[in-house]
Amino acid sequence: MNLLLTILANVATPDPKDLGIWLGCLAAMLVILNQGAAFIQRFREEPPACERYATKGELKDVKDDIEDLSAEIKANYNKIMESSAEARRRLYKEMQDVAAVVHRIEGRMKM
Repeated sequence: MNLLLTILANVATPDPKDLGIWLGCLAAMLVILNQGAAFIQRFREEPPACERYATKGELKDVKDDIEDLSAEIKANYNKIMESSAEARRRLYKEMQDVAAVVHRIEGRMKM
């Protein structure tokens, strides 16, 4: 015990600024090592197979959803096309009516 006290008594007391710098460097080194270890660990861990690949059941569900949406899109498209055709027919009929009225007016003006 006396030997330890003698050694400690002979050790020079460090300057507080030097001690602070040394502790700061030690803390920075620990942070860098910790971040490096976390970075390496992130790439070492492999996700389980259930997270990497879809199961047959999941693929079937997605396929069914796509087919349902595709049928719905086709039905909506057909409705739009039918209403567009109806609008064109009405417009054509109205244009014919306007042309007939204009023709009658022109015929009356020539008399």
